[in-house]
Amino acid sequence: MKKILRLTARAGSSRFGLAIIVVALLAVAGGATTLASAAGTTINIVASQQPAANVAATLSTAAQPTYAFYSLTLSTKSSWTHVTLSDSQPVVTGSSSANDAAVVFVGGCPSVPKLTPDGGFSCTIDKLSPGGSLTISVVVRTPTSGARLAVNPTVRGDEGSGTPGKTDVVSTPLSWNLTSDTTDAINSYTNPATTTGNATFVTNKHLCGLATCTTKNPQWTQASVPNGLAPLGVVVSLTERNFKNAECPSFVKKANLDCFGQVSSITIGSQGAGGVFDCAPPSNPTTCPNSLTFTVEVSADFLTSKVNLNKAFLFHDAGSGYEKVPFCSSNTTDSSGDCTISITQDTTTGDIIWTVKGPGNGNWGGAG
Repeated sequence: MKKILRLTARAGSSRFGLAIIVVALLAVAGGATTLASAAGTTINIVASQQPAANVAATLSTAAQPTYAFYSLTLSTKSSWTHVTLSDSQPVVTGSSSANDAAVVFVGGCPSVPKLTPDGGFSCTIDKLSPGGSLTISVVVRTPTSGARLAVNPTVRGDEGSGTPGKTDVVSTPLSWNLTSDTTDAINSYTNPATTTGNATFVTNKHLCGLATCTTKNPQWTQASVPNGLAPLGVVVSLTERNFKNAECPSFVKKANLDCFGQVSSITIGSQGAGGVFDCAPPSNPTTCPNSLTFTVEVSADFLTSKVNLNKAFLFHDAGSGYEKVPFCSSNTTDSSGDCTISITQDTTTGDIIWTVKGPGNGNWGGAG
């Protein structure tokens, strides 16, 4: 999206430009560009957001707050003074209750940012020098109800000597569609303001496979993400889907076993070897505090055959094809540094529950 706003040039002013460019902390789709220009002056704002603009953000609940993220980078070819970045409370449309969306974190502000009582924020940047740049990151807690969430971060500043009362103002509206915590997906972001403990995200835990179920839910997926390791937070996306035709790996059939449940697709930012959640050898993921923990429960109603727990194992595709994930008790991991904690069956419900630890993302499945 690109917008062009014509501003009247101030007489005698030497105008060069302020460019605002997103520095993508992750590979992000759905960016937006705003271009404001006057004679000799151009202000560019390129904004990137997580979840991406075409991906619905998940509504918060009392038990599970969820978040959205955006980032801006400011740079200039001339001197600017009295520069600020601010926004009021995020706007929620289609809500049946009071607006409880709020900015919870601002990173990169050269002064101490202020989170305002109404849920907005202000950041005093003051001066921008030619050739310099500054990245500002903002995390927003999503509301507990509503259809759409919108923010409007606004830059204000004076070029040159900065005559008071003659301030350029440029806004960059961004928005997300909102959805409830669906049975097969959650899209969120971690809150960097929380630096201890773990952030837990999970798809709908109400499993139901009976004919009387209004909405069938074969499986839930949960991710436990250590706080404080990623200073600006990370994206969290959990989805579930049925196995595609012939997707069950050949090594499962060779072991005379069957794939069970669904595929859980997990994306956590800064993951994988060398990422903040990696544990350098010889550290075992079970004892390394950096490790991600993934837990999945498969409804017994969707098991097409009896699972042989004595031979059951998990498999993982981090991008180069499925491979077996060894048990952590063997002191080995798969190629992405993950290992299986346990695969068990609930004696009452018959549900299968499995847990893994490590830094790996991608597609996960089970066989038994």
